[in-house]
Amino acid sequence: MKRDLINCKACGAVTVVRNHQELCNSCAQRRFEQLEAIYEALDHLDEESLTLARLAEASGLAPDTVKQHLRNATVLRRDMERRSRLLCSRCHKEKVEG
Repeated sequence: MKRDLINCKACGAVTVVRNHQELCNSCAQRRFEQLEAIYEALDHLDEESLTLARLAEASGLAPDTVKQHLRNATVLRRDMERRSRLLCSRCHKEKVEG
């Protein structure tokens, strides 16, 4: 039986490829727990206080870790964009829908 082995993208450990996942089991579990913490923090923060720094503080993760998950998880990025206030790029006042 042939097994495809790769190095984990996060820690470098040798692991068997499963479902096109490039992380070992422990890194995949840690990533899942981090995403879960970010979603829980998103549920508790209101729109006015939703910033990257506050999201990182509420989730207990480093801001760089939260930023990395936002870049990689399109669903998480879309949820955060929906909950954050829309500001005009020119005058920085809140946008009116429509």
